[in-house]
This record gives sequence, structure tokens and C-alpha cells, in this order.
Amino acid sequence: MKNIVNFLIATLLSTISVFASHDIYSSPAPAAGMAIFMIILFLFVFVFAILGTIFWIFMLVDCAKREFDSKVAWILILALTGVIGAILYYFIVKRK
Repeated sequence: MKNIVNFLIATLLSTISVFASHDIYSSPAPAAGMAIFMIILFLFVFVFAILGTIFWIFMLVDCAKREFDSKVAWILILALTGVIGAILYYFIVKRK
């Protein structure tokens, strides 16, 4: 886990240095703004990817523990479609 955090920090710092050192239209302000935008976008996508993966795992575990007729089909759907299958499973089976 520590290696992943170090990698993410190094990636963010290199992104900042690349965009901050790039001179667009003889003014560093747009490059700095772009670096901040890229960091925010990266963090937004990263957080949603982690949350989606956690949700997918919870739905897969729920499907494996629950007793119903089409269990094998739902496990295959969840395994092959990821988060989209987890959302479908949540609304079709779990909330039923």
C-alpha cells in the first residue's frame, strides 16, 4: 500500500512540474491552472474508481451468499460486467 501511495504522490508531483514548467502563450498562469485541473480530475476519477470497485465487490459477495434461482447467472454477470452489473444487481435483486 505504501508503494502505491508513493507512486501516486510521485505522479502528481511530476504532473505539476510538467505543467508548471510549460510556458503557454508566454504566461505560466494557464499552465499552472491546467496542472491543478489535471490533479483534481485525477483525484476525482481515482476516488470513483475505488468506490466503484468496493461497491462491485460488496455486490459480488452478496450474490454469492444469497440463495435464489439465478445465482450462477448473476455471478457471471457481475464478474464480466463489473460496476455496471453491480448496479443492475443492486436494483433488480438486492432492493427487491
